[in-house]
Amino acid sequence: MMFQRLRSPLERLYPGYFACVMATGIVSAALRLTHHPQSSDVMLYLGLLLYGLFVIAYLLRCLWFWQQVKRDLTCAMEVFGFFTFVAASNVIANDLAVRGHTVLAVTLNVAACITWIGLMYHVMIFLIFHHRQPVEKAIHGGWLLAVVGIESVAVVGTALVNLPSGSRAAWELVSLAAWGFGALLYFILITLICYRLFFRAATPADIRPPYWINMGATAIATLAGARLALLAHPSDFLVAARPFVQSVTFLLWAWSTWWIPLLILMGLWKHVVFREPIRYQPALWGMVFPIGMYTAATATMSRIPGLELLEAIVPWGLAAAILAWTLVAFGWLVSCLRSGVPQRLSPPADSGRSHGR
Repeated sequence: MMFQRLRSPLERLYPGYFACVMATGIVSAALRLTHHPQSSDVMLYLGLLLYGLFVIAYLLRCLWFWQQVKRDLTCAMEVFGFFTFVAASNVIANDLAVRGHTVLAVTLNVAACITWIGLMYHVMIFLIFHHRQPVEKAIHGGWLLAVVGIESVAVVGTALVNLPSGSRAAWELVSLAAWGFGALLYFILITLICYRLFFRAATPADIRPPYWINMGATAIATLAGARLALLAHPSDFLVAARPFVQSVTFLLWAWSTWWIPLLILMGLWKHVVFREPIRYQPALWGMVFPIGMYTAATATMSRIPGLELLEAIVPWGLAAAILAWTLVAFGWLVSCLRSGVPQRLSPPADSGRSHGR
């Protein structure tokens, strides 16, 4: 009986549940950047615990329910959720790296890079050769998790440049390449997402938490760019590229800031105008992460000479991130207690699986 109760939720496990780890890890990073080391440590330990539990859960799901995993991997609405493993690994790796745990940080970063490359080429092959669904019916903000994944590689790379192994130039190159590639990929995908939003009538069911990744993807690109710009003793190439990096990074920050009021208005339209109740769903973690990432990015940006005024935003962002994390975590706990086991591990009912056969 107990074994069956464990198998049932694993069969329906949401592909993007590592967003829970992403949200917890970035709140830890934001707390550290705002000089709350003890609270940051607590969130890091919680993130590590959740990371380990979800690694075990997804491995068991692959072992017991491979057909369901394969179905998610061949569904345009769901497949990008797997990129949350990449971002979660690197969010944890970044926190470990700045605390001096470089071996574990490098291990997680390498695993994340390999996973991102494999997933990215799988997605490209699937979309090019097998997917037949119109773009406006398939694309949503969750597709930008691919951008978050590659930008997280850049963030960790900037934390590893001071390794004593003499590989500083290599980490700088990887970080700069990942940052630039992620920015280009964002511009491609956000064009398609805006086309879907502006030229196809939206329903309340269409406005879901993953659209917050529209902002979160630029926020993590801002963090990566700001850290590249702030590197001490950069290589000659990075010195030459620094004005470009700083300019694009500021534009990315401005773009992410522009999204925040619009995303709030979209949420009010759904929950106030159409009175749709707010219920816990795993995708809500994809809303917490962008808020925390925007806070961390703004705190880092404020260290660039001339941008010190941005520091005034940071306390408000930190409060919003902590509040959002607390509310979603409470909703998750209540959902689990009501059902006895985490029954609401599946994606929201309006996700509309479609494989485009």
